[in-house]
Amino acid sequence: MDDLVAFQRARLDEEAEEARATTQGDWVWSREFVTPPGYHHRTVGPLEPGDAWFIARHSPARVLAEVD
Repeated sequence: MDDLVAFQRARLDEEAEEARATTQGDWVWSREFVTPPGYHHRTVGPLEPGDAWFIARHSPARVLAEVD
């Protein structure tokens, strides 16, 4: 069981590290683009609605809140 816990903790640590390396703040879906608020560049686009929703839902702030 300890190996499983260590494995899961390592995956969460990886997710947290990746999230901290991104533009901070909530990410939002604005129909065609995923744009961090206050950030003047857009990522890529146009995106399929399902892709845009998934990206916005997994914003760095959300990932860090779940990991911590």
